[in-house]
This record gives sequence, structure tokens and C-alpha cells, in this order.
Amino acid sequence: MENCSGLLDRIIAAPDSQAEAMEIALHYKALKLPVPGFGHHLHKPVDPRAYKLLEIGRDEPDLKGDRIRALEALSKAVDEVAGRPITINATGAVAALLGEIEVPTAIMRGFAVVSRAAGLVAHIVEEQHDPSGRFIWDTVEKAIPFVSPSEADKP
Repeated sequence: MENCSGLLDRIIAAPDSQAEAMEIALHYKALKLPVPGFGHHLHKPVDPRAYKLLEIGRDEPDLKGDRIRALEALSKAVDEVAGRPITINATGAVAALLGEIEVPTAIMRGFAVVSRAAGLVAHIVEEQHDPSGRFIWDTVEKAIPFVSPSEADKP
């Protein structure tokens, strides 16, 4: 989130937001790196989570919309440089929305930690109600026999 938010900061501060967005997209293409906040291995060409979050943000009258517009400008530039649609991912959408509520870029990583911790708690609760850990362990033990390092070296 922080990396994407930093790019949105640059776009908002630039005298020409479209040109800045294009410069960012070209920079990442030259480095052969994904633009932070864009792309997903499963959600193509649209990450429904991100687009729903952005829809909620656009509909909220108390938000200025600067960060959302910056993300949209960057999305347009990323698509143009790639020559195809590259989805805005959930990280990009959350970066824009946290920026809209004036969360400083430098502390956004903390929100990622909090959300991951909540997910881990949910997994614990799920395992307590519907245990699968022992089943997975037993399945692996039966399917893949242990071979000690000394036995593995024998012809």
C-alpha cells in the first residue's frame, strides 16, 4: 500500500497529473517491474474487490476523490503502456481509500499488518470449529514417505 500511495502522492503533487502517471508507468516498464497497486495473478482483467472498494469511495460524498482520481489516471497510463488492461488490485484500491481518509502514506503498512492479523485469527477460529490440520498432516505423511539424509545418498 505504501508504495502505491507514494505514487499517488507524486501524481497529486505534479503540475500535470497525466504526464506524471505516464512517467511512472514508463519507468516501471523500463525496469520490467509491476507498478505497485496493479496486476493480480487470478483477477484478470478486473479485481472485483478493488473495483467495489473504489465504487464505494466514489459514492462517499465526504471524500474529495483526489486519490481515487490519481489511481484512475495511473491505471489509464499503465494500460496504455502495457497495451492491454492491467487490473487495479485490492492493494491499490486500499491505498487510494486510506489516502482519501488522510491516513499518511508512511503508516499504511500498519493497516496491512492489522488486516493480516485479523485473517490469521479467522483461520484459528475456522480450525477450532472444523479442524483440517491433522487431516492434512496425515495425508502428507502417507503420501510422501520420510527418507533420512543418510539413506537418500545411497545408490
